[in-house]
Amino acid sequence: MPQGQGANVPPYDPTVNPVPPVGQPPKKKKKTGLIVALILIPILLILIVVGVIVGIGVNLGTKAAKNNAAYWNAHINCDGEALAELCPDSFWDYISDTYDLSEEDAVAAMNQYMQDYSDTLGGDLSYKMEQNGVTAGMGSSAQLDPVREDTDKFGLKVSTGVCIDATCTVTGADDSDSDDYSLWTVKIDGKWCSLSAMDDFDQLCGSDYAASAKYIAEFGDMVQTYWNAVVNADAATMSTLVPESWWELIDAEYGVSQSDAESYLTSMLEEMVSGSFGEDGTPELSVDVTGGTDVADEELSELNDGLETYGIAGDAAVDVSMTVKMNDESNDTYLTMTQIDGQWYVYDAMYSYATACYNASQSVG
Repeated sequence: MPQGQGANVPPYDPTVNPVPPVGQPPKKKKKTGLIVALILIPILLILIVVGVIVGIGVNLGTKAAKNNAAYWNAHINCDGEALAELCPDSFWDYISDTYDLSEEDAVAAMNQYMQDYSDTLGGDLSYKMEQNGVTAGMGSSAQLDPVREDTDKFGLKVSTGVCIDATCTVTGADDSDSDDYSLWTVKIDGKWCSLSAMDDFDQLCGSDYAASAKYIAEFGDMVQTYWNAVVNADAATMSTLVPESWWELIDAEYGVSQSDAESYLTSMLEEMVSGSFGEDGTPELSVDVTGGTDVADEELSELNDGLETYGIAGDAAVDVSMTVKMNDESNDTYLTMTQIDGQWYVYDAMYSYATACYNASQSVG
């Protein structure tokens, strides 16, 4: 064996020190799974974020669509109460402080406005909305700046909002009306609300409709009941508008019972309606309350003359003005409401009964 540097190297034994073939490095453990996982993690996170964003967008879109449908259905159905439900409770504090109107007053005025609008289109309204764009915002984002111009004025704080820009066409039996709208659905105090509904009430309460609002709310149903009773010659309905003690006066003054008085009034109303509109039919009726004035003390004393004996003297009275339309004929008139023991009654209904009973007593005599 040659001497020198390799003299001390032990002989090669393949069973003890295996060496891979020349040119092939030792095999390393593959890390493909780890690399794929590292690649997939950010992709998965991105997909999750995108999914959350899409989910939020879908949820906001659903809220807005539902809110806008409720808004337009309220308008075409002339339902001021439904429109008021789209406003937050705290909004009515602003209406009260700014216009000295209650929610009920505002709703009454809105119902009147809605009915007038419906009449201009011929009634039987429907709507179609074509969406043109969407804007959404949360917190202090700039997208909500247009909203804050209104909500700050109303004393409200909005947390989230989505706006649907749309062209809406309202169609009636005779005509249609189309315009572009930016319909904001906003979240205030945990409730999804319609900024458009709030704006509608705000504008209306500052208009001429507000002047009649409280009279519509207080007396609108009684006024409608009175005129329905007149055109239908319905004395039984008219009886709901007078105090119970009224029949004591009728008996004492004219010697007739309530049923007889109702019979006399029915005959009088039938003659009046047939004389004005013929024998065949009841006229088409519409009544719009337009305002009211308090009756002065001196006039109230005259109204109460002779009523004190029967305990039906009024503590206060209001002349409620209105426009009454029967068929194509329209007249401005008023009804006097009298308050007896805290309850309002129609003085004209009492007067109608007195007139009918007096006429009947004269014809018998």
